[in-house]
Amino acid sequence: MIRSALVALTAATVLATGTGVALADTPAPTPASDKGTNAAMCGTRIPKILSRIDAATARINGAATVKGSTAWLQEKEQQARSSGRTVLADLLAARVTDRPHRLTDLAQLKTQVQQVQAKDCAS
Repeated sequence: MIRSALVALTAATVLATGTGVALADTPAPTPASDKGTNAAMCGTRIPKILSRIDAATARINGAATVKGSTAWLQEKEQQARSSGRTVLADLLAARVTDRPHRLTDLAQLKTQVQQVQAKDCAS
């Protein structure tokens, strides 16, 4: 109780004397140079993003032996249905249904990243 009263008294004193931090007096931040940002983005980040998109696309389009592929999910769904695990089979069927949309999203994302690469990384 004494501690909270002391904190309240200190806060009231700071506000009354005007020695608090004035947020309106702080200058606006200056924008950072794009040289280092573009070099890191163009040299490292964009190639990694593109390779991850390609890897995800290859995984989705992979054979039944590739874990996470559409064919692998369909095989797991059939195994789950044959063993009577309908909840799991329904979950896997929903993931199989979502795969074409995922491929469309990945293709659009790849196009957008390539547009950024062409615009910002062309030197």
